Amino acid sequence: MFKHLILLFAAVAALGAEPALERASVTIPYSELKTLWQAAQPQPLSAPEPPVAAELLAARYDLTCQPGQLRGTAEFDVQCFQNKWTTIPLVGAWAQVDAIEPADANVIVKNGSYTLVLERAGRSKIKLHFAAKLASDGETDSLRLAISPATINTLTLDAIPDGKTVQVEGGTAIVIEKNKAAFRLPAKDLLDLSLHTIAAPLPPPTPSRWRVNAESLVQFADGKLNYETMLAARADVGSGLSMDLQLPAGAHVTDVAGDDIVRWRCADTLHIEWKTRDVLSRVIAVICEIPFAAAPGDWQLAAPKVIDGENGEPLFAMLSDPELELSAKQATNVRLPRWLAEKTTGKNVITIGGDGALIASWRPLIHTTSAVIESVQSSMRVVGDGALINEMTYVIRHDGALAWKLNLPASSQLLTCAVNRRETNPIDRGNGTIELQFNGSDDRQQRTEVSLSYTNKKQAFQPVSGQLEVELPSSDLLANRIDWNLQIPAAYEITALEGNVESAAAGTSGAIKLRKELCKGERPTAQLFYQKPEAR
Repeated sequence: MFKHLILLFAAVAALGAEPALERASVTIPYSELKTLWQAAQPQPLSAPEPPVAAELLAARYDLTCQPGQLRGTAEFDVQCFQNKWTTIPLVGAWAQVDAIEPADANVIVKNGSYTLVLERAGRSKIKLHFAAKLASDGETDSLRLAISPATINTLTLDAIPDGKTVQVEGGTAIVIEKNKAAFRLPAKDLLDLSLHTIAAPLPPPTPSRWRVNAESLVQFADGKLNYETMLAARADVGSGLSMDLQLPAGAHVTDVAGDDIVRWRCADTLHIEWKTRDVLSRVIAVICEIPFAAAPGDWQLAAPKVIDGENGEPLFAMLSDPELELSAKQATNVRLPRWLAEKTTGKNVITIGGDGALIASWRPLIHTTSAVIESVQSSMRVVGDGALINEMTYVIRHDGALAWKLNLPASSQLLTCAVNRRETNPIDRGNGTIELQFNGSDDRQQRTEVSLSYTNKKQAFQPVSGQLEVELPSSDLLANRIDWNLQIPAAYEITALEGNVESAAAGTSGAIKLRKELCKGERPTAQLFYQKPEAR
């Protein structure tokens, strides 16, 4: 019928005339009318899905301590946001559930947790009655239980045993009483709780009477006697927490070492404190120094001594000083303990027991040369009127810093001076002596090169023959070898040579090579006899 009406209206419209329908009527079945009515109604929009299916709004754990377990309830506020089946975990299956409220709540075990099953949107409360076993190591009882994060999370613990204190990982204490505690819990998935045994208060510490044996390594250096003393201490009674030592007169303690030492202080006496009580065997290392003026005669060594206790006979191992001969007044055949033997291996050591008395006497020493001139190169030129110029290079090997003096020939005028190719102004010590200062290192040898030149004036050359005396600077350092190249005017030849140098080579061209070896504190000098060759 509905289709027929549509066709009728279409035909009338095609004829172009508006039908007279004021009195027309249409009869159709109800089912078709209902379909037309529903099609004309606006369609409702579909509701959006919630961001979460369900959420735990609050979890309140109310537990009581019982032997070997915690028993109580966990009450949960749950909000479901959708009208379809969903689940939310409550607590781990490690807990043993006795009852559930309300009884018709759908709680199952899923993935190791007691889980609430919901089928429609809404808010509900669930309470679990359960017990959980405590793990114990004799001193601490603990519980680790999986839970679900909640917006509000609290724990109340009652009937805490005497002598126990409770600790909750990440929890904030709200109430702490003798047998009860309450905590706010973080929104995490684990409840970590422990009950610790409170240690019984210790009795007040009591002093110990120590028996002490001292072994010392002693060395003299820089006007001080340096002591490294090992003290072995034992006691029979007391708490073993402190010790007082009397130090040798003038001693300055630089370090105290040993196991369990918590602090030490030194004034007139040395006071040592330990952390752990009732340890009645201690080993202490005391490092100290005593100002001492070394001189021949009697020396007295001393070690720290315990105050209000017993002191055994001390033992000293004294390292020998190169300038002093040391000997013990009382000979001892005591074998050095291992720690002293290891520190003195390969060294000259004197063992002193008893009162620590020594006799010292000077030991003569031969000092070795700390600097030497390895080589000297001299190039000297003398012209007809007697003027000369000399250019010299010294190579000096030395240990550490050095102040080197060089005495120039009389009336010499210094032109240039360089140390390791760097221009330098030497110190004028007067009477033709100059001084150069070299830096150095005490732990290695080094070489320094000095270059200098100077002028001088000698007697003019004679027209036919004559003699010329020339000389080099002198130094208080040993020179291994001096090579001296001397040039005179080409019109003359050398006929004879005198002086403390040797001729290495000579010719008729006015040049001569001179040499001197192992020269110290001596001025190399040459007297030359010359002549003009006859014309041929």
